[in-house]
Amino acid sequence: MAEQTGPAEVAARLRTERFGILPPRILPDDVIELVDTRRPDQHPATALSLEHERALHTAA
Repeated sequence: MAEQTGPAEVAARLRTERFGILPPRILPDDVIELVDTRRPDQHPATALSLEHERALHTAA
């Protein structure tokens, strides 16, 4: 007898044919941070210089 497949199996087979086999998933615990993006005062770094950032906060 022919094997019956549902829509999920057909979609999975088509996805595998289109993209191939995916590499294993990267888990958050597998990531190592190489660059510290925090400033010494523990606030996130911005693209602005400290003087421009202060000007934005004081200009209202």
